[in-house]
Amino acid sequence: MTQQPGRGKSFVKRVYFPRVIGFGLGALPVGAVIYQQDLSNLYWIGVIFSAFIWPQLAFWLGMRAKHHFKSEFNSLFFDSVIVGFWAAAMGFNIVPSILLLSASGLNNMSAGGVKFYCIGWGAVALGIAAHFLIAPPYLNLTSTELTMMICAPLALFYPLLVGFVTYRLSKKLSEERKMALLMSQTDSLSQLPNRGFWEAKVRETFEHGKTYAETPALVMIDIDHFKAINDNHGHLVGDKVLIAFSDALKSFFNGTNAILGRYGGEEFGVLIPNADPHSSEDIANAFRIFLQKESLQTCKQLNISLTVSAGIAVLTSDIKDFSQWIDIADQALYDAKANGRNQVCLAQQQYVPKLTI
Repeated sequence: MTQQPGRGKSFVKRVYFPRVIGFGLGALPVGAVIYQQDLSNLYWIGVIFSAFIWPQLAFWLGMRAKHHFKSEFNSLFFDSVIVGFWAAAMGFNIVPSILLLSASGLNNMSAGGVKFYCIGWGAVALGIAAHFLIAPPYLNLTSTELTMMICAPLALFYPLLVGFVTYRLSKKLSEERKMALLMSQTDSLSQLPNRGFWEAKVRETFEHGKTYAETPALVMIDIDHFKAINDNHGHLVGDKVLIAFSDALKSFFNGTNAILGRYGGEEFGVLIPNADPHSSEDIANAFRIFLQKESLQTCKQLNISLTVSAGIAVLTSDIKDFSQWIDIADQALYDAKANGRNQVCLAQQQYVPKLTI
């Protein structure tokens, strides 16, 4: 997969801290074995490089690289080479070698999955081979009590650190997915549910209402003479009016179980669960009056008198699907506009009140 230049800095930053801690703690058992085996001083230079210099160098290379992901995966590969080198240098001392190899594998798995985990073992083999080029192979499998004690911090803290970093990443991804889902369901201008999401809620309510013989109501609302506002004042002002209207709609229905949505252009939908024709008509008229009294600031400044027309359809037994339900409410809205606007029109339907015992 081709990586886009400039992407991946967060990945470099995410790997940095575990690398610093991992190589820092890993240097302790490596140093203990080197000390016990009385190896050359050159090994101590290598320990200092891998513990203190390499993590900073890898971060610097990753942040400066054109392709941050590629650079960081190269650094992770080299991490495994270093681990293989030190495992061979310790004569595969059983406890520290297993810990270093496990930490390396854990890191590779969390960063690149099974594929990179397997690649990491190839890098370990390269590190082992590199040590065999400078020193003859030898085995020193037995770990002293001191070595095992020094391994404890790496064994205890490194898995916790990788787990914590992975948890934070998964939490961040979950939040981003939620945000992406919310954005896909929200109209960017009005910040109301968009048509697709609102229609899905209408469909859901339609099916529930049919199943349980409930009577929710659909109110389709249209801003009167909105085209004239756009023509006379421009689309930027038109957008401001739509935003102000949406805010008024949200304010009026705040705290209720009504589901609002922008249906398209200057048309909006309100889904009112469990409503009879008269109560839904009262609600729509109350909003119409509320809007006139509210005198939206944007409209005040431009001397615009904002009114709305509304059409209402209650769910009845003869409605076959949710789109027909919307169409009936839309037709009632058309009648309200045809009758002079600034009014609410109730669709002519065969409404049977729900009996209560």
